[in-house]
Amino acid sequence: MRRFDADLAALTYSFLREVMDVNQTGIDQVEALAAEIAREIVADESAGPLMSFRGACRSVVALQKWLENKAVRRALRPAAEGSSAPLLTTA
Repeated sequence: MRRFDADLAALTYSFLREVMDVNQTGIDQVEALAAEIAREIVADESAGPLMSFRGACRSVVALQKWLENKAVRRALRPAAEGSSAPLLTTA
């Protein structure tokens, strides 16, 4: 089976830079958020979190609610090593 993640990442970065005109700071924020989302999804070994995220991605409002829910849950639990920053910021 061929992996498409490297091709998809390259396409995404190209889209961010060339179409959306996102600067490197914005791209760094996208990468940080993606890493946090990945950590949230893999924290549970079942398919539930991934399916929940996929469902949320179908709608901007649903994705925002999913991110807010994860941010609140993350803020309420004891800080894990390496995760001192909030999942979402208003900046």
